[in-house]
Amino acid sequence: MPRAASVAGSPRARRRSSSGVAQGPLAQEWDGRHLSRVWNAHGCAAPAPGDGSSSRVRDVLAHTFLPEGFPDSVTEDYLGFQVWDTIQALSSYVRWMLSSHAIMTGIGVGNEAATAYGAVFLFAVRDMTGMLGGLAFGYFEGSGFDSCAKQWRLFADIMNDLAYTVDLASPMFPQAFLVVACLGSLARACVGVAGGATRAALTVHFARSGNAADIAAKEQAQETCVTALGMLLGIATTRLFSANVFAAWVLFSVLTAVHVWANVRAMRCLVLTSVNQPRLEGLLAAHTEKGVVLTPREMAVREDLTPPPFARARAALLGDPRPIRLGVRLGAAATECAGGLAGLLAEQGHRRYLVVPTPRAVLVVLHRHADSAETLRAYTHAWRVRHSLEGSAKVGDAIDGALVEQTPDEWMQATFPSVTAELEAAGWQLGHVRLPRARWTAEWKVTPRRAKKED
Repeated sequence: MPRAASVAGSPRARRRSSSGVAQGPLAQEWDGRHLSRVWNAHGCAAPAPGDGSSSRVRDVLAHTFLPEGFPDSVTEDYLGFQVWDTIQALSSYVRWMLSSHAIMTGIGVGNEAATAYGAVFLFAVRDMTGMLGGLAFGYFEGSGFDSCAKQWRLFADIMNDLAYTVDLASPMFPQAFLVVACLGSLARACVGVAGGATRAALTVHFARSGNAADIAAKEQAQETCVTALGMLLGIATTRLFSANVFAAWVLFSVLTAVHVWANVRAMRCLVLTSVNQPRLEGLLAAHTEKGVVLTPREMAVREDLTPPPFARARAALLGDPRPIRLGVRLGAAATECAGGLAGLLAEQGHRRYLVVPTPRAVLVVLHRHADSAETLRAYTHAWRVRHSLEGSAKVGDAIDGALVEQTPDEWMQATFPSVTAELEAAGWQLGHVRLPRARWTAEWKVTPRRAKKED
Protein backbone atom coordinates (compact mmCIF):
# COMPACT_ATOMS: atom_id res chain seq x y z
CA MET A 1 0.00 0.00 0.00
CA PRO A 2 2.74 2.55 0.78
CA ARG A 3 4.45 1.60 -2.47
CA ALA A 4 1.27 2.20 -4.47
CA ALA A 5 0.69 5.46 -2.74
CA SER A 6 4.20 6.65 -3.47
CA VAL A 7 3.88 5.70 -7.12
CA ALA A 8 0.55 7.55 -7.43
CA GLY A 9 2.05 10.63 -5.84
CA SER A 10 5.33 10.55 -7.75
CA PRO A 11 6.29 13.33 -10.18
CA ARG A 12 5.95 10.86 -13.08
CA ALA A 13 2.33 10.11 -12.12
CA ARG A 14 1.60 13.81 -11.85
CA ARG A 15 3.11 14.37 -15.27
CA ARG A 16 0.93 11.60 -16.70
CA SER A 17 -2.08 13.25 -15.16
CA SER A 18 -1.15 16.63 -16.59
CA SER A 19 -0.38 15.24 -20.02
CA GLY A 20 -3.51 13.03 -20.15
CA VAL A 21 -7.17 14.01 -20.32
CA ALA A 22 -7.88 17.42 -18.74
CA GLN A 23 -9.34 17.06 -15.28
CA GLY A 24 -12.47 18.97 -14.26
CA PRO A 25 -12.63 21.43 -11.38
CA LEU A 26 -12.43 20.16 -7.85
CA ALA A 27 -15.48 22.15 -6.74
CA GLN A 28 -17.75 24.98 -7.85
CA GLU A 29 -19.67 27.65 -5.94
CA TRP A 30 -23.01 28.86 -7.30
CA ASP A 31 -25.02 31.94 -6.41
CA GLY A 32 -28.48 30.77 -7.40
CA ARG A 33 -28.11 30.08 -11.14
CA HIS A 34 -24.84 32.03 -11.45
CA LEU A 35 -21.43 30.34 -11.24
CA SER A 36 -19.37 32.47 -8.83
CA ARG A 37 -16.14 30.62 -7.97
CA VAL A 38 -14.20 27.56 -9.17
CA TRP A 39 -11.58 25.43 -7.37
CA ASN A 40 -9.11 23.64 -9.64
CA ALA A 41 -7.64 20.21 -9.05
CA HIS A 42 -4.89 21.70 -6.83
CA GLY A 43 -7.45 23.36 -4.52
CA CYS A 44 -6.82 26.88 -5.73
CA ALA A 45 -9.90 29.11 -5.95
CA ALA A 46 -10.49 31.58 -8.76
CA PRO A 47 -13.45 33.71 -9.89
CA ALA A 48 -15.65 32.06 -12.48
CA PRO A 49 -15.16 33.16 -16.11
CA GLY A 50 -17.27 36.19 -16.89
CA ASP A 51 -17.75 37.08 -13.22
CA GLY A 52 -17.11 40.78 -13.81
CA SER A 53 -18.91 43.97 -12.87
CA SER A 54 -21.39 43.69 -15.73
CA SER A 55 -22.27 40.18 -14.62
CA ARG A 56 -22.84 41.38 -11.06
CA VAL A 57 -25.12 44.18 -12.25
CA ARG A 58 -27.08 41.68 -14.30
CA ASP A 59 -27.42 39.41 -11.29
CA VAL A 60 -28.64 42.26 -9.08
CA LEU A 61 -31.29 43.20 -11.64
CA ALA A 62 -32.36 39.58 -12.02
CA HIS A 63 -32.68 39.10 -8.24
CA THR A 64 -34.69 42.31 -7.98
CA PHE A 65 -37.15 41.91 -10.85
CA LEU A 66 -37.27 38.21 -11.80
CA PRO A 67 -38.52 35.26 -9.74
CA GLU A 68 -35.88 32.99 -8.24
CA GLY A 69 -35.00 30.22 -10.66
CA PHE A 70 -36.25 32.10 -13.73
CA PRO A 71 -37.10 30.86 -16.35
CA ASP A 72 -37.58 27.32 -15.03
CA SER A 73 -39.68 28.43 -12.04
CA VAL A 74 -42.38 30.12 -14.14
CA THR A 75 -44.54 29.17 -17.09
CA GLU A 76 -43.41 29.82 -20.66
CA ASP A 77 -45.86 32.69 -21.16
CA TYR A 78 -44.56 34.71 -18.19
CA LEU A 79 -41.95 36.80 -20.01
CA GLY A 80 -44.15 37.67 -22.99
CA PHE A 81 -46.98 38.73 -20.70
CA GLN A 82 -44.68 40.90 -18.58
CA VAL A 83 -43.31 42.72 -21.63
CA TRP A 84 -46.76 43.71 -22.87
CA ASP A 85 -47.91 44.45 -19.33
CA THR A 86 -45.01 46.88 -18.93
CA ILE A 87 -45.96 48.69 -22.13
CA GLN A 88 -49.58 49.12 -21.06
CA ALA A 89 -48.53 50.23 -17.58
CA LEU A 90 -46.27 52.97 -18.96
CA SER A 91 -49.10 54.37 -21.06
CA SER A 92 -51.40 54.26 -18.03
CA TYR A 93 -49.12 56.27 -15.77
CA VAL A 94 -48.57 58.98 -18.36
CA ARG A 95 -52.33 59.30 -18.81
CA TRP A 96 -52.77 59.29 -15.04
CA MET A 97 -50.66 62.44 -14.80
CA LEU A 98 -52.73 64.14 -17.49
CA SER A 99 -56.03 63.18 -15.86
CA SER A 100 -54.78 64.17 -12.39
CA HIS A 101 -53.89 67.61 -13.74
CA ALA A 102 -57.44 67.90 -15.10
CA ILE A 103 -58.95 66.87 -11.75
CA MET A 104 -56.88 69.46 -9.91
CA THR A 105 -57.98 72.09 -12.41
CA GLY A 106 -61.62 71.13 -11.92
CA ILE A 107 -61.33 71.28 -8.13
CA GLY A 108 -60.03 74.80 -8.39
CA VAL A 109 -56.28 74.63 -7.85
CA GLY A 110 -54.99 78.07 -8.87
CA ASN A 111 -58.40 79.67 -8.42
CA GLU A 112 -58.54 82.23 -5.62
CA ALA A 113 -62.23 81.49 -4.99
CA ALA A 114 -61.55 77.80 -4.26
CA THR A 115 -61.14 76.68 -0.64
CA ALA A 116 -59.29 73.80 0.94
CA TYR A 117 -62.52 72.59 2.60
CA GLY A 118 -64.28 72.47 -0.77
CA ALA A 119 -61.48 70.39 -2.25
CA VAL A 120 -61.48 67.99 0.70
CA PHE A 121 -65.27 67.65 0.47
CA LEU A 122 -65.10 66.82 -3.25
CA PHE A 123 -62.39 64.21 -2.69
CA ALA A 124 -64.31 62.65 0.21
CA VAL A 125 -67.57 62.35 -1.74
CA ARG A 126 -65.75 61.01 -4.79
CA ASP A 127 -63.80 58.40 -2.84
CA MET A 128 -66.83 57.30 -0.82
CA THR A 129 -68.81 56.83 -4.02
CA GLY A 130 -66.02 54.65 -5.36
CA MET A 131 -65.96 52.54 -2.19
CA LEU A 132 -69.69 51.88 -2.33
CA GLY A 133 -69.46 51.09 -6.02
CA GLY A 134 -66.63 48.63 -5.39
CA LEU A 135 -68.70 46.82 -2.75
CA ALA A 136 -71.69 46.56 -5.09
CA PHE A 137 -69.54 45.39 -8.00
CA GLY A 138 -67.88 42.72 -5.88
CA TYR A 139 -71.29 41.50 -4.67
CA PHE A 140 -72.75 41.06 -8.15
CA GLU A 141 -69.68 39.81 -10.02
CA GLY A 142 -67.28 38.45 -7.42
CA SER A 143 -67.96 34.77 -8.12
CA GLY A 144 -67.03 35.06 -11.79
CA PHE A 145 -63.47 36.38 -11.57
CA ASP A 146 -61.89 32.93 -11.34
CA SER A 147 -63.83 31.56 -14.29
CA CYS A 148 -62.84 34.29 -16.76
CA ALA A 149 -59.53 35.76 -15.57
CA LYS A 150 -58.48 36.96 -19.02
CA GLN A 151 -61.80 38.60 -19.79
CA TRP A 152 -62.07 40.30 -16.40
CA ARG A 153 -58.48 41.53 -16.60
CA LEU A 154 -59.28 43.14 -19.95
CA PHE A 155 -62.47 44.56 -18.43
CA ALA A 156 -60.45 46.15 -15.63
CA ASP A 157 -58.11 47.83 -18.11
CA ILE A 158 -61.01 49.10 -20.23
CA MET A 159 -62.66 50.54 -17.13
CA ASN A 160 -59.34 52.14 -16.26
CA ASP A 161 -59.36 53.84 -19.66
CA LEU A 162 -62.90 55.02 -19.00
CA ALA A 163 -61.95 56.42 -15.59
CA TYR A 164 -59.03 58.40 -17.04
CA THR A 165 -61.20 59.70 -19.86
CA VAL A 166 -63.89 60.89 -17.44
CA ASP A 167 -61.26 62.56 -15.24
CA LEU A 168 -59.69 64.32 -18.20
CA ALA A 169 -63.09 65.60 -19.34
CA SER A 170 -64.27 66.68 -15.89
CA PRO A 171 -63.13 70.35 -16.17
CA MET A 172 -65.39 70.70 -19.22
CA PHE A 173 -68.43 70.33 -16.93
CA PRO A 174 -67.86 72.77 -14.06
CA GLN A 175 -71.52 72.73 -12.98
CA ALA A 176 -71.57 68.93 -12.81
CA PHE A 177 -67.95 68.39 -11.79
CA LEU A 178 -68.81 66.38 -8.68
CA VAL A 179 -71.08 64.01 -10.62
CA VAL A 180 -68.48 63.48 -13.33
CA ALA A 181 -65.73 62.93 -10.77
CA CYS A 182 -67.90 60.35 -8.98
CA LEU A 183 -68.45 58.50 -12.26
CA GLY A 184 -64.70 58.26 -12.72
CA SER A 185 -64.35 56.99 -9.16
CA LEU A 186 -66.97 54.29 -9.80
CA ALA A 187 -65.08 53.10 -12.88
CA ARG A 188 -61.83 53.08 -10.91
CA ALA A 189 -63.46 51.02 -8.15
CA CYS A 190 -64.34 48.33 -10.69
CA VAL A 191 -60.70 48.41 -11.79
CA GLY A 192 -59.52 47.77 -8.25
CA VAL A 193 -61.85 44.84 -7.63
CA ALA A 194 -61.48 43.08 -10.99
CA GLY A 195 -57.79 43.87 -11.39
CA GLY A 196 -56.86 42.66 -7.93
CA ALA A 197 -58.84 39.43 -8.26
CA THR A 198 -57.45 38.54 -11.67
CA ARG A 199 -53.89 39.44 -10.65
CA ALA A 200 -54.08 36.79 -7.94
CA ALA A 201 -55.40 34.21 -10.41
CA LEU A 202 -52.65 34.95 -12.94
CA THR A 203 -49.96 34.80 -10.24
CA VAL A 204 -51.06 31.28 -9.34
CA HIS A 205 -50.96 30.38 -13.05
CA PHE A 206 -47.38 31.61 -13.46
CA ALA A 207 -46.13 29.82 -10.31
CA ARG A 208 -44.80 26.59 -11.77
CA SER A 209 -42.73 25.77 -8.66
CA GLY A 210 -45.21 26.84 -6.00
CA ASN A 211 -43.53 30.25 -5.83
CA ALA A 212 -46.60 32.47 -6.04
CA ALA A 213 -45.37 34.72 -3.21
CA ASP A 214 -42.02 35.29 -4.93
CA ILE A 215 -43.73 36.10 -8.23
CA ALA A 216 -46.07 38.55 -6.49
CA ALA A 217 -43.10 40.26 -4.80
CA LYS A 218 -41.21 40.59 -8.08
CA GLU A 219 -44.39 41.85 -9.75
CA GLN A 220 -44.51 44.59 -7.14
CA ALA A 221 -40.86 45.46 -7.78
CA GLN A 222 -41.49 45.66 -11.53
CA GLU A 223 -44.54 47.82 -10.97
CA THR A 224 -42.59 50.18 -8.72
CA CYS A 225 -39.91 50.68 -11.38
CA VAL A 226 -42.47 51.16 -14.16
CA THR A 227 -44.44 53.57 -11.99
CA ALA A 228 -41.38 55.73 -11.37
CA LEU A 229 -40.52 55.80 -15.06
CA GLY A 230 -44.13 56.49 -16.03
CA MET A 231 -44.40 59.34 -13.55
CA LEU A 232 -41.26 60.96 -14.94
CA LEU A 233 -42.64 60.72 -18.46
CA GLY A 234 -46.02 61.93 -17.20
CA ILE A 235 -44.51 65.00 -15.55
CA ALA A 236 -42.72 65.90 -18.76
CA THR A 237 -45.76 65.41 -20.99
CA THR A 238 -48.08 67.24 -18.58
CA ARG A 239 -45.75 70.22 -18.55
CA LEU A 240 -45.65 70.25 -22.36
CA PHE A 241 -49.36 69.69 -23.08
CA SER A 242 -51.24 71.11 -20.08
CA ALA A 243 -51.73 74.48 -21.76
CA ASN A 244 -52.95 72.92 -25.02
CA VAL A 245 -56.15 70.98 -24.42
CA PHE A 246 -56.42 69.69 -27.98
CA ALA A 247 -52.84 68.36 -27.99
CA ALA A 248 -53.44 66.75 -24.59
CA TRP A 249 -56.50 64.91 -25.93
CA VAL A 250 -54.60 63.74 -29.01
CA LEU A 251 -51.77 62.37 -26.89
CA PHE A 252 -54.26 60.81 -24.48
CA SER A 253 -56.13 59.09 -27.35
CA VAL A 254 -52.91 57.68 -28.81
CA LEU A 255 -51.78 56.36 -25.45
CA THR A 256 -55.22 54.84 -24.82
CA ALA A 257 -55.06 53.00 -28.15
CA VAL A 258 -51.58 51.70 -27.23
CA HIS A 259 -52.92 50.66 -23.83
CA VAL A 260 -55.79 48.64 -25.28
CA TRP A 261 -53.58 47.07 -27.95
CA ALA A 262 -50.90 46.05 -25.43
CA ASN A 263 -53.51 44.55 -23.12
CA VAL A 264 -55.02 42.45 -25.89
CA ARG A 265 -51.55 41.22 -26.85
CA ALA A 266 -50.82 40.40 -23.21
CA MET A 267 -54.01 38.35 -22.95
CA ARG A 268 -53.13 36.53 -26.16
CA CYS A 269 -49.76 35.60 -24.67
CA LEU A 270 -51.41 33.81 -21.75
CA VAL A 271 -51.69 30.08 -22.32
CA LEU A 272 -54.18 28.83 -19.74
CA THR A 273 -54.88 25.10 -19.52
CA SER A 274 -58.02 25.34 -17.39
CA VAL A 275 -61.42 25.15 -19.08
CA ASN A 276 -63.83 28.07 -18.74
CA GLN A 277 -66.97 28.97 -20.67
CA PRO A 278 -65.39 30.80 -23.67
CA ARG A 279 -62.66 28.17 -24.07
CA LEU A 280 -65.07 25.25 -23.71
CA GLU A 281 -67.43 26.65 -26.34
CA GLY A 282 -64.49 27.23 -28.68
CA LEU A 283 -63.21 23.68 -28.15
CA LEU A 284 -66.65 22.15 -28.76
CA ALA A 285 -67.22 24.26 -31.88
CA ALA A 286 -63.83 23.29 -33.34
CA HIS A 287 -64.38 19.60 -32.63
CA THR A 288 -67.96 19.58 -33.94
CA GLU A 289 -67.40 21.64 -37.08
CA LYS A 290 -63.87 20.62 -38.07
CA GLY A 291 -63.20 17.45 -36.10
CA VAL A 292 -60.06 18.91 -34.46
CA VAL A 293 -58.97 19.32 -30.86
CA LEU A 294 -57.27 22.65 -30.19
CA THR A 295 -54.30 22.84 -27.85
CA PRO A 296 -54.12 25.51 -25.12
CA ARG A 297 -51.64 27.51 -27.24
CA GLU A 298 -53.94 27.38 -30.27
CA MET A 299 -56.91 28.41 -28.18
CA ALA A 300 -54.99 31.36 -26.71
CA VAL A 301 -55.06 33.17 -30.07
CA ARG A 302 -58.71 32.29 -30.77
CA GLU A 303 -60.41 32.70 -27.40
CA ASP A 304 -63.21 35.22 -27.15
CA LEU A 305 -61.84 37.96 -24.86
CA THR A 306 -65.12 39.86 -24.56
CA PRO A 307 -65.59 40.73 -20.86
CA PRO A 308 -68.74 39.14 -19.36
CA PRO A 309 -70.65 42.46 -18.89
CA PHE A 310 -69.99 43.38 -22.53
CA ALA A 311 -70.90 39.87 -23.67
CA ARG A 312 -74.26 40.15 -21.89
CA ALA A 313 -74.87 43.57 -23.43
CA ARG A 314 -73.97 42.23 -26.87
CA ALA A 315 -76.38 39.32 -26.45
CA ALA A 316 -79.14 41.70 -25.37
CA LEU A 317 -78.61 44.04 -28.31
CA LEU A 318 -77.86 41.56 -31.09
CA GLY A 319 -79.87 38.68 -29.70
CA ASP A 320 -78.40 35.39 -28.53
CA PRO A 321 -80.52 32.57 -30.01
CA ARG A 322 -80.41 30.43 -26.89
CA PRO A 323 -77.97 31.31 -24.11
CA ILE A 324 -77.00 28.51 -21.73
CA ARG A 325 -78.10 29.35 -18.21
CA LEU A 326 -76.15 27.21 -15.79
CA GLY A 327 -77.61 26.79 -12.31
CA VAL A 328 -81.24 27.85 -12.70
CA ARG A 329 -83.95 27.11 -10.17
CA LEU A 330 -85.56 23.67 -10.35
CA GLY A 331 -89.04 25.16 -10.25
CA ALA A 332 -88.31 27.41 -13.23
CA ALA A 333 -87.07 24.45 -15.27
CA ALA A 334 -89.98 22.20 -14.27
CA THR A 335 -92.57 24.72 -15.47
CA GLU A 336 -91.07 24.50 -18.97
CA CYS A 337 -91.69 20.73 -19.20
CA ALA A 338 -95.00 19.30 -20.35
CA GLY A 339 -94.83 16.52 -17.77
CA GLY A 340 -93.85 18.83 -14.94
CA LEU A 341 -91.25 17.94 -12.34
CA ALA A 342 -92.25 14.26 -12.22
CA GLY A 343 -91.85 13.85 -15.96
CA LEU A 344 -88.53 15.73 -15.95
CA LEU A 345 -87.06 13.54 -13.23
CA ALA A 346 -88.44 10.37 -14.83
CA GLU A 347 -86.61 11.24 -18.05
CA GLN A 348 -83.39 12.75 -16.72
CA GLY A 349 -83.26 11.83 -13.03
CA HIS A 350 -80.51 9.24 -13.64
CA ARG A 351 -77.83 11.97 -13.75
CA ARG A 352 -76.84 14.89 -11.55
CA TYR A 353 -77.97 17.57 -13.92
CA LEU A 354 -81.11 18.39 -15.89
CA VAL A 355 -81.13 20.04 -19.32
CA VAL A 356 -84.32 21.81 -20.37
CA PRO A 357 -84.40 23.61 -23.74
CA THR A 358 -86.82 26.50 -24.15
CA PRO A 359 -87.44 28.95 -27.00
CA ARG A 360 -85.44 31.59 -25.11
CA ALA A 361 -82.60 29.62 -23.50
CA VAL A 362 -81.22 26.22 -22.56
CA LEU A 363 -81.73 25.78 -18.83
CA VAL A 364 -79.40 23.63 -16.73
CA VAL A 365 -80.27 22.52 -13.21
CA LEU A 366 -77.32 21.18 -11.21
CA HIS A 367 -77.59 18.63 -8.45
CA ARG A 368 -76.48 19.80 -5.06
CA HIS A 369 -73.65 17.24 -5.02
CA ALA A 370 -72.54 17.64 -8.64
CA ASP A 371 -68.74 17.89 -8.88
CA SER A 372 -66.63 19.74 -11.47
CA ALA A 373 -66.62 16.78 -13.88
CA GLU A 374 -70.42 16.59 -13.82
CA THR A 375 -70.64 20.36 -14.26
CA LEU A 376 -68.44 20.06 -17.34
CA ARG A 377 -70.64 17.26 -18.64
CA ALA A 378 -73.81 19.30 -17.96
CA TYR A 379 -72.58 22.35 -19.85
CA THR A 380 -71.33 20.24 -22.75
CA HIS A 381 -74.70 18.47 -22.95
CA ALA A 382 -76.51 21.81 -22.95
CA TRP A 383 -74.21 23.08 -25.70
CA ARG A 384 -75.02 20.01 -27.83
CA VAL A 385 -78.74 20.56 -27.24
CA ARG A 386 -78.47 24.18 -28.34
CA HIS A 387 -76.38 23.15 -31.32
CA SER A 388 -79.00 20.63 -32.39
CA LEU A 389 -81.82 23.16 -32.02
CA GLU A 390 -79.94 25.52 -34.30
CA GLY A 391 -80.13 22.84 -36.99
CA SER A 392 -76.40 22.29 -37.38
CA ALA A 393 -75.66 19.26 -35.24
CA LYS A 394 -76.14 16.80 -38.08
CA VAL A 395 -73.64 18.35 -40.44
CA GLY A 396 -70.50 18.79 -38.35
CA ASP A 397 -69.76 15.52 -36.51
CA ALA A 398 -66.95 14.06 -38.55
CA ILE A 399 -66.04 10.57 -37.30
CA ASP A 400 -63.51 8.56 -39.30
CA GLY A 401 -64.08 10.80 -42.28
CA ALA A 402 -67.86 10.33 -42.36
CA LEU A 403 -70.67 12.51 -41.12
CA VAL A 404 -72.59 10.78 -38.36
CA GLU A 405 -76.01 11.94 -37.20
CA GLN A 406 -76.34 11.77 -33.42
CA THR A 407 -78.81 13.20 -30.94
CA PRO A 408 -77.31 15.07 -27.96
CA ASP A 409 -77.97 12.10 -25.65
CA GLU A 410 -76.33 9.69 -28.08
CA TRP A 411 -73.36 12.00 -28.52
CA MET A 412 -72.86 12.29 -24.76
CA GLN A 413 -72.90 8.52 -24.34
CA ALA A 414 -70.82 7.55 -27.37
CA THR A 415 -68.50 10.48 -28.10
CA PHE A 416 -68.07 12.59 -24.98
CA PRO A 417 -65.66 10.15 -23.21
CA SER A 418 -63.34 10.07 -26.23
CA VAL A 419 -63.49 13.87 -26.58
CA THR A 420 -62.45 14.40 -22.97
CA ALA A 421 -59.58 11.94 -23.46
CA GLU A 422 -58.42 13.88 -26.53
CA LEU A 423 -58.65 17.17 -24.64
CA GLU A 424 -56.51 15.85 -21.81
CA ALA A 425 -53.98 14.49 -24.31
CA ALA A 426 -53.81 17.95 -25.90
CA GLY A 427 -52.82 19.50 -22.56
CA TRP A 428 -56.13 20.60 -21.07
CA GLN A 429 -56.61 20.12 -17.33
CA LEU A 430 -60.21 19.03 -17.05
CA GLY A 431 -59.85 18.77 -13.31
CA HIS A 432 -59.68 22.60 -13.24
CA VAL A 433 -63.08 23.53 -14.64
CA ARG A 434 -63.78 27.28 -14.38
CA LEU A 435 -67.39 27.43 -15.47
CA PRO A 436 -69.78 30.03 -14.01
CA ARG A 437 -70.66 29.19 -10.43
CA ALA A 438 -74.22 27.97 -10.05
CA ARG A 439 -76.27 30.13 -7.73
CA TRP A 440 -79.14 27.63 -7.48
CA THR A 441 -78.84 23.87 -7.03
CA ALA A 442 -81.36 21.15 -6.27
CA GLU A 443 -81.42 17.67 -4.82
CA TRP A 444 -83.23 14.62 -6.10
CA LYS A 445 -82.77 10.88 -5.85
CA VAL A 446 -80.44 9.81 -8.64
CA THR A 447 -81.79 6.52 -10.00
CA PRO A 448 -80.12 4.25 -12.56
CA ARG A 449 -81.39 4.69 -16.09
CA ARG A 450 -83.76 1.99 -17.25
CA ALA A 451 -83.02 0.39 -20.59
CA LYS A 452 -85.66 0.94 -23.21
CA LYS A 453 -87.65 -2.14 -24.21
CA GLU A 454 -87.23 -3.18 -27.82
CA ASP A 455 -90.40 -3.75 -29.82
